[in-house]
Amino acid sequence: MLELHNLSSDNERDIDRLIGFLAEYDDPGVRMRPRDAVDAALETGLALALIRDGKILGCSLVYDFFENVDGPVFSEIGTMRVTLNGQGLQNLLSYFHLVQISLEDDFSPDHNVFAVVQPNTASEHNLKTKVGMKPWQPPEVLQRLRRSAGVPFAAEKYCLVAPPNCRKAAFKNLRDLLIGDRLFKTPKGEGRLLIKTGWFSNDLLDIDFDDD
Repeated sequence: MLELHNLSSDNERDIDRLIGFLAEYDDPGVRMRPRDAVDAALETGLALALIRDGKILGCSLVYDFFENVDGPVFSEIGTMRVTLNGQGLQNLLSYFHLVQISLEDDFSPDHNVFAVVQPNTASEHNLKTKVGMKPWQPPEVLQRLRRSAGVPFAAEKYCLVAPPNCRKAAFKNLRDLLIGDRLFKTPKGEGRLLIKTGWFSNDLLDIDFDDD
């Protein structure tokens, strides 16, 4: 059965499997991040991997950008690659990112969750229509932080941001897909996904967030 795991920076096997997967399934439309950026993404505890029989079949990372602990935080959902098509797994990964970030951070006013997309692509369509992200102009501080990290924004792409109602939508969408103990049906097709992250339990989806 397909399983969803959080990858850990403390687990060398996780790191090796992720690096091997990204190298094997290189996507010209997805920027290959510097190794130190991938390591930092693993340290957030938000890295997700779709695994079957010990093999990674999809992943999505979260890259944090900030100047200091008291300033704004920008979390980028990126390096999303899925080799199992036609099941809506990209949407599921986005939902789980938003749920985990919501539970850990509660979407403070100074925390923006965003993604960088190419116009007229499936990723852009899914994030806008299925996840509810909106076009967004990144502030100068984020543009500066990305340049410093060696990943400046590409001119041919643009940003989407997760407004507060994305959070409620992610919880609701997952509730609608829940069919058992930590078990979900995929948004499309007949797939099943078992959640093997340490933090998740079904009752978390009953949390009701007020609209901001």
